[in-house]
Amino acid sequence: MSYASKVKRDIERWVEAGIIGSDTGSKLAADVAQHHRGASLGAMLATMASALLAASILIFIAANWEVIPRLTRVAFLFLLILVGYVSGAILKLREHGTFGEVAWVLAAVSFGAAIALTSQMYHISGDETQALIMWCVGTGFAAAVLQSRYLTVLAALLAICWMTVAVSENASKATSLSLQYLGLGSTVYAISYWTRSRAARQILVVSLSLLGFLNFLHEPALAYPMVLGGGGVALFLLSVWKPVFVQRWLGLGSSGSVLGLLAFITAAGMAQLDYIDTDGFLFASAAVFIGLVGAMLLSGRDNRSLRWLVYLTFSAELAVVYLVMIGTMLGTAGFFLVGGLVLAALAWFISRFERQIRGDRYNEGGWAQ
Repeated sequence: MSYASKVKRDIERWVEAGIIGSDTGSKLAADVAQHHRGASLGAMLATMASALLAASILIFIAANWEVIPRLTRVAFLFLLILVGYVSGAILKLREHGTFGEVAWVLAAVSFGAAIALTSQMYHISGDETQALIMWCVGTGFAAAVLQSRYLTVLAALLAICWMTVAVSENASKATSLSLQYLGLGSTVYAISYWTRSRAARQILVVSLSLLGFLNFLHEPALAYPMVLGGGGVALFLLSVWKPVFVQRWLGLGSSGSVLGLLAFITAAGMAQLDYIDTDGFLFASAAVFIGLVGAMLLSGRDNRSLRWLVYLTFSAELAVVYLVMIGTMLGTAGFFLVGGLVLAALAWFISRFERQIRGDRYNEGGWAQ
């Protein structure tokens, strides 16, 4: 459940309990709706349109590259960049913010195409990682200057692409490249506060799970899942016990618990992969189920996204355990039997506990009056 939904629900409860008047409740609800608007259909369609237009630009240039004169190629690319940024600024000034952001994204994509195609045309030495880092830095600079949320997201995605390609292709330098990515990602994260791009921050936090997994593939050391899992648990608990800190200072909104749980699940999966042929696999699997139950107990009641993540992970985990242990069916059956009994007992306890809480609130808060 989002922050706005929680506040609206609390306002309705306060009005019903007589704590505030209906007029005050209506004003508070209107203020929340005004300052916490969700993504509109127009904004989503415009974003999809920017991706399609960007792809069409790249495909058109690549398909007709040989027949276009060299000077015309360079002029066309820089004209696309100039038109994109200027038209975006004009649209922003005329209060067409989403379409202005789309124009800036097209300009940034054209900048990336200019880097790649100009390097190819003039045979400039370098590889795709260097092109990606230049593209990311240029896009991040534009995002900071223009205070653009869309460009900040694009810069975050480019940083992740660079990290994925660089770490995958240079296993011997994985540690140093990972440290470089942490520096680059931290810079984009800092820019996201200036541009007010929560999506960019969420993407960068998710990328830490990918970074840990890539390093683990190159060097299957237990330190990677331990660090990632510990960080995920810390973020989850902070989101549950100190939500204001996570929402305001980390800038993750109400998604901190989901991101923390995702990091824990990724770390547990890495541990399962490391112990897949030993008894440690069962302990890692048990840790996953315990973590999922704990997440539901602490935050699942008011967080629909977290519940869906728990459901999907629980189903996937059952399938993984079954496939890995299909050769020892008796042991698998015993594991599922014990797990089922424990979960059934927890379900009974939770249902009784929640009914007791609802009864206490009903009697003490006077909801029925």
